[in-house]
Amino acid sequence: MDLQKFMQTYIPNWDDREDVKKYLSLKECLADSNQYNRLEAADLFHEFLIVKDKLFDEAMEVFLIKRGYRVYDM
Repeated sequence: MDLQKFMQTYIPNWDDREDVKKYLSLKECLADSNQYNRLEAADLFHEFLIVKDKLFDEAMEVFLIKRGYRVYDM
């Protein structure tokens, strides 16, 4: 399973969330180098990583809870 599919599976209200919309927008923007200049690339990528990591952390927490793990004991 790829990362986005994992996050989509375990994050509630995936389609309605602003942070998800930001993640998808940044991902699309980074895929098209005509949408940004070279100086903006690092900033866009950094912002993308922050949003992606936040979403992944949430998805992993939900995944572990559904599997019966107590997340804060780990």
